[in-house]
Amino acid sequence: MTLKCHICISQTGDNIIKCVCDALNGIAYKDDLQVSLILIDKKYGETEKLVIDIEYFFE
Repeated sequence: MTLKCHICISQTGDNIIKCVCDALNGIAYKDDLQVSLILIDKKYGETEKLVIDIEYFFE
């Protein structure tokens, strides 16, 4: 599973990614141990927001 976060905030991505993973436990996946790749794209000068794209890969 890939978790893509597009972050437009003043915090660094590593400070918020744990909160995002914990918040999605039981909603997007059973446990955040299932997340195999996290991509963070931080942009400046935009309105603060957090966009999360989740891609599921089934074998």
